Amino acid sequence: MIDLNWPYAWGGPCAQAQLKSSAADFVVEEWLDFEPEGQGEHLWLYIEKTGLNTDEVVKCLGKWAHLPFHAIGFSGLKDKHAVTRQWFSLHLPGKADPELALLERPELKVLRQHRHPRKLKRGVHKGNRFHICLRELQGDLSTLQQRLAQLQHGVPNYFGEQRFGRDGYNLSLATPLFAGELTRLSRHKRGLVLSAVRSYLFNQILAERVRQGSWQQLQVGDVAMLAGTQSIFAVAELDDSVISRNQQLDIYPTAPLPGSGNSQSEGAVFALETAICQQYSAWLQGLLDAGLKQERRALVSIPQQLSWQLDADSLSMSFSLARGSFATAVIRELCTVQQQPFLA
Repeated sequence: MIDLNWPYAWGGPCAQAQLKSSAADFVVEEWLDFEPEGQGEHLWLYIEKTGLNTDEVVKCLGKWAHLPFHAIGFSGLKDKHAVTRQWFSLHLPGKADPELALLERPELKVLRQHRHPRKLKRGVHKGNRFHICLRELQGDLSTLQQRLAQLQHGVPNYFGEQRFGRDGYNLSLATPLFAGELTRLSRHKRGLVLSAVRSYLFNQILAERVRQGSWQQLQVGDVAMLAGTQSIFAVAELDDSVISRNQQLDIYPTAPLPGSGNSQSEGAVFALETAICQQYSAWLQGLLDAGLKQERRALVSIPQQLSWQLDADSLSMSFSLARGSFATAVIRELCTVQQQPFLA
């Protein structure tokens, strides 16, 4: 079994709790940094779903509007075992909006609808707002209160365990896939395996930076990312400006999502990243053979607009995360959880 237990930043969980005792205990709201224009060939729908994954909603929309998969757009994948609100687009040139009453059901509701000139593409949303309730809470509540305050300084930006499949199943397919033994694997499943491998290698690099205590602090040779953007630049020296911006959480260190292309990191940082990736040389070669390009991801995730209510046996939290960051990376710094997904 592949080890998915990465080191903690703030000392490890100090409590235990139940997660997802009901749908309402895990609410996710996708948000954009713009508004649909109100006219155009694409109908944009802001949908609340319960007990459905994103692909299932796409199938419902296709059947409702008589559209193929490629005519429907969405920005991010959302959890099935939750109440989630996200945007979808449907390409309807010269067509009237379909009747909403024929689409809606208890587990699927349309909250907003607007026309827009363009299709909704993957990764367009700015981030997600989470409202989470942890129940049957037990542990050191005094330390938990302190830990909640520490979260405002960030958590390691690990990919969550859901990226790797149950018990790391997606990763278990990597070696036979790269060896050419899984020739009938679907394109969708192949994409999940490639994504899991890149995410795992990133987490391994981040884990080492956590062990070294350098996951927040920029080092010479790092590639820095500007908070709230994907803009990156090489850190050639740690002058007062760079140090100050790092301390103010304006820029963060990054690590690679491996693929072809120059790493951009240098010195000891480059050596660390290379040494860890080379431990998985067959996987790394598989990513290169698949034609994936290297990207950079921030090592730090900052929960924005963080608020909480801590009671004797429950913890309710609200916070926003940038696109691609996982709420489970926040929760794991607080509590060991047992998930009890509701029955849809």
